[in-house]
Amino acid sequence: MTPPATVCQRRWNDPDAIALRAAMTGEMRQRYADRLADPIHLPDAQAIAPTSVAWTGVAYTADATPVGHAALRWHGADLELKRMYVLPAHRGRGVALVMRPALTLPAKVTVPA
Repeated sequence: MTPPATVCQRRWNDPDAIALRAAMTGEMRQRYADRLADPIHLPDAQAIAPTSVAWTGVAYTADATPVGHAALRWHGADLELKRMYVLPAHRGRGVALVMRPALTLPAKVTVPA
């Protein structure tokens, strides 16, 4: 069986990564519209400092369509999963299951000074 997507490491500011985070933010802001104090309503620049991001991955379908996103950021000496997202039209197809093992690869990243 062919996997539903392939995960590729990208920079935080990669256009595909930015577009997927924007889609996630739009969906979350709509879902939590009644909770204005929720961090999802912060401007993107205040939500996550790009310098704290250790790894960003984008999941692509066989035709190179970006459909999923995940990032790991430093939280002290630990890595924290941030912005795990799959486009609604691709949910339930196993994209997140393909992304999960890719998240273990950055474990070899050294702690920043």
